[in-house]
Amino acid sequence: MKIGLALSGGGVKGAAHIGVIKALEENDIKIDMISGASIGSAVAVLYAMGYNTSEMLRLFNYFSKEILRADPRYFAYNVRNVRRILRLWIIFRRKYRKSNK
Repeated sequence: MKIGLALSGGGVKGAAHIGVIKALEENDIKIDMISGASIGSAVAVLYAMGYNTSEMLRLFNYFSKEILRADPRYFAYNVRNVRRILRLWIIFRRKYRKSNK
């Protein structure tokens, strides 16, 4: 039997999806397929890329303040916010790589 997991949207509340994945892993339930909408798709992509739940939570903690600061109605159109978040992503990746060596 194959198991698929569909994750919904919901902004920062999407961190709850990480808890679901962690609970499934702790109970030895293997996820064969995963998809999502909005923040659920971000979690699904991270899982598909091989991130574990602690790494995903670290990302959520790091970016949650910046995400909450952005006005969701204009977020996709606000280039300055997108650039700031991309810069933070690059900084995070550099720090993360150094801490894992």
